[in-house]
Amino acid sequence: DHKRVNMMKTLFLGMLIVALCSASERPKQRLIGTCSGHCGCKSEGTCFCDVFCKEKGDCCSDYDSLCADSCARRCGLDPEPLGSACSCKGPCGSNCCSDFGAQCGDSCIGRCTYGAIDGATCSCTKSCADDGNCCSDKGDVCDTCFNRCGIYDSTYSCHCDSACYSFNDCCADVDTYC
Repeated sequence: DHKRVNMMKTLFLGMLIVALCSASERPKQRLIGTCSGHCGCKSEGTCFCDVFCKEKGDCCSDYDSLCADSCARRCGLDPEPLGSACSCKGPCGSNCCSDFGAQCGDSCIGRCTYGAIDGATCSCTKSCADDGNCCSDKGDVCDTCFNRCGIYDSTYSCHCDSACYSFNDCCADVDTYC
């Protein structure tokens, strides 16, 4: 139950950030402001620094130099924002944004099925418990059947398909969600 509450808090926070940063009605006005310290959201002025600003045409003039190649509020985002020169969704290999490790390295969001990622401070793999380096949110994000019912994927440490009962490798919440 604690895992579910934490997962719901994480999902709510993600939806709140998107809602706050991507208002569908953006007034057309002279764009004033800077993205310095505001990557992923609205500036203190009238321009934006979020993943939608290219599409909406309301980016601050310094968006490309400060935010386009940053993972601020973009970890695990799929698809990547328009005009993005790098990725924040692991495994991104040589295409990771330079701040991928610092911004996304301490969470499993978007990383549950991936191996080690350069710059990451923790792991989300099946063996992370044995290695002693699991991300603190691995259980809430990866070890759940939320949105995984009927799917078997060997890269996960627990499963949500009908065979998991026979193999004794079901996620703890399989009966809750499936």
